[in-house]
Amino acid sequence: MIKLSFPFLIIAVLSCSSPTANTRGNANNLYGQWMLRSIAGGINGNEQKIDTASQKTILTLNENNTATEIHNDSLVWTDKFSIEKRKSIHSLDSINFIIYEKNHSPDAIEHLVKDSLVLGDNMIDGFTRFYTRFR
Repeated sequence: MIKLSFPFLIIAVLSCSSPTANTRGNANNLYGQWMLRSIAGGINGNEQKIDTASQKTILTLNENNTATEIHNDSLVWTDKFSIEKRKSIHSLDSINFIIYEKNHSPDAIEHLVKDSLVLGDNMIDGFTRFYTRFR
């Protein structure tokens, strides 16, 4: 019985795969304005939902590879960026990262489907930010 079930176990393990590029960092559909909805992870691992009525943070990623972040109608930063595949703590496969030219840490594109975007740092604390398309 053990000899018979071992090949099935091997087939089951090999047929498992990591998430597809459509959910883990596909750069298509990245450009536009994104509103921050929640942050999670960090040392304490808690999720903090953002009250968008009083705390509006908009990340804009333009097709000319410029990025801006605006918080409550005030410009926080602007930078140029590129998209690169890199190894990540989030996946066994290489995933797309947003690489900024200036003093920003790279953002791992953990999830990008239609109108939702999750960006994470590549640190052991697993800090992530959840956005929804703003426009």
